[in-house]
Parts: sequence; C-alpha cells; structure tokens
Amino acid sequence: PRFPGRFILIFRRTLMEDYGVVVTTRFRGVSERAPKDTPLFVTRVVGKGADENKSYGACTLDEALEQHEQLVQKLIRALRASHR
Repeated sequence: PRFPGRFILIFRRTLMEDYGVVVTTRFRGVSERAPKDTPLFVTRVVGKGADENKSYGACTLDEALEQHEQLVQKLIRALRASHR
C-alpha cells in the first residue's frame, strides 16, 4: 500500500448510536500495481447485522465526502420512517 497499515486516515465518521450504525469514510490506499481508476477512498456502513454492512468506493476525497453525506441522509430518512 502507499501508506503503512498503522496510518489509517479517517476523514469522517458518523455514529448513530441509537440505531447501531456507523458510517466511516477513510483513505484506503492502493498497491502500485492497481489500475489507475481504483478508488482511493472507501465509505463503509456498518450496522448491527452483517447483511447491513456495505462499502462504497470513491476516487477523490470530495467525492467520498459527498457520498458519505448522501448515505447518512438516506439512512436518517430510512431509520426515521421505520421508527414511526
């Protein structure tokens, strides 16, 4: 990887404690042999069950942060609707 494993750069984390959901956007790095279009950033949504865990890639930090915000807003809408 471009950065050693001990340097995990987290750019944004949203914790939804009441629902048991965490959304984390971080730099994932790539190996030198990876294709040029390999996403450098990953946003991971982790829920209570393994079926709720999903990852989304982005090539730039701006894209990753926008994706993070969209995912958080989508989750908020879905969680509010399910708890009515």
